[in-house]
Amino acid sequence: MPKISPKLPLAMSEEGGYGSTKSIPEAVQQNLKNLILTVPGERMMDPEFGVGLYKYLFQNATPPTYDSVRMRIRSQTAKYLPFVDIHEIIMSDPDDDRFQSTSNFLSIKIVYSIESMDDVNILTLSTDQSTN
Repeated sequence: MPKISPKLPLAMSEEGGYGSTKSIPEAVQQNLKNLILTVPGERMMDPEFGVGLYKYLFQNATPPTYDSVRMRIRSQTAKYLPFVDIHEIIMSDPDDDRFQSTSNFLSIKIVYSIESMDDVNILTLSTDQSTN
């Protein structure tokens, strides 16, 4: 089976060497997740790279904050992953029990497709790490 890119976080695989992504959709999902979780300034030689999802964690959960997150995700994806077409970005559901129990909870579901591929993919991220 072809190896596309190193799988993150780096870990030794059973075959020896580091684990790797084995399909284009898997590699793209890993790259999209990296883009969203990377804090701007964290990546060497490209201080503009990244959405920095965690920096929004302690901001008010208001429509303008959600709009800012959506806009940042769309602009960063257009710049760094132009072959990814984002269909929808769904933010934390206020009816979610985790959202009610703590104000420091953020969940995002991104529905996207990869240019020239027919399937639609979903990436779900949350600050409590239970749905990654």
